[in-house]
Amino acid sequence: MASYHKSSEGRDIPCKPVSPKQALTIEEAMCAHTMAGAYADFAENKKGSLEPGKFADLIVWHDNPYTVATEDILKLTVDHGGREGGSPG
Repeated sequence: MASYHKSSEGRDIPCKPVSPKQALTIEEAMCAHTMAGAYADFAENKKGSLEPGKFADLIVWHDNPYTVATEDILKLTVDHGGREGGSPG
């Protein structure tokens, strides 16, 4: 969650500001942490998006991460988290 927050806030992990041109939108940060991560792992056919037959590390937030202020992302609470779906092999 911290890297998601920092990438959308335009800061690196040690919290140093980066150029506003390098900051990601919330949508870009979410994609970078899901679909792009699976693609980089050569596993986009097994994970990275919610589709039948794919594995998913599922998080249900109490509030919508797309609508809260960037500075409040780290305050989001998780109602449910777990690993679901997929088929062996």
